[in-house]
Amino acid sequence: MSEKNFCPAVNNIVLAVGVLCIFYYLMCGLFVRFGQSALWIWPLAGAVLIARYFLARAGIIAAIPKGMLITGRTLIALAAAFFIAVECFVVSGMVSAAPAGLDYLIVLGARVNGTEPSVSLKTRVETAVEYLNKNPDTLVVASGGQGSDEAISEAECIIRLLKEAGIDESRILREDQSTSTAENIRFSYALMEDENATVGVVTNGYHMFRAKLIAKSNGSHPVSGVAAGSSLFLLPHNMTREFMTLVVGFLRGDFTLA
Repeated sequence: MSEKNFCPAVNNIVLAVGVLCIFYYLMCGLFVRFGQSALWIWPLAGAVLIARYFLARAGIIAAIPKGMLITGRTLIALAAAFFIAVECFVVSGMVSAAPAGLDYLIVLGARVNGTEPSVSLKTRVETAVEYLNKNPDTLVVASGGQGSDEAISEAECIIRLLKEAGIDESRILREDQSTSTAENIRFSYALMEDENATVGVVTNGYHMFRAKLIAKSNGSHPVSGVAAGSSLFLLPHNMTREFMTLVVGFLRGDFTLA
């Protein structure tokens, strides 16, 4: 083994991060649920890092030709830089602020556990209620269909929470057919009489940047973001998943960057 190419301290850090990834996966599964979208990225990352630790310990990485190592490390650095750049855009959505007097709010659906809202959905509705109480002329679209493992639609859950919070039913529109953020937006727009009505999109901060891109790409409505809070515990997972979803959504044509 080449001592020049092997740093025990760095290798131990790699092992620690790998174990932490697997631990985080277990905690997310046990305290939230193992069926969360893209949760597999954490055990996969952990397995790769732990494998890298043992490969380095065995001298296999040190035996790789220097040119290949430089190329590999350069590609990893470029990928890390791209990830950080995209995450900066995601973070920018977390501080979205909407002007007063919007014509409509669209509350984007999130998981419903039976008939109860997930933490993400509950915080979205609470944020919408706060805005609606300050702007009594604003209408709200409860948007979200019913998943195969949900007892009621996400729209129905949103409507129940809005009514419990004292929002008059006359201000609430129902959109309960959507199965994605793009459909949330398109189907909600179809309920609006004025194609130039001002719209506020209500979703969790980590999701806001993509939601606004989709909203602006699917109509002529002036769009603002109304960012809700999110679980700090789940934030690493949600941010990482959002990176993946942004890249896939762009390649699939769900939105444009113009």
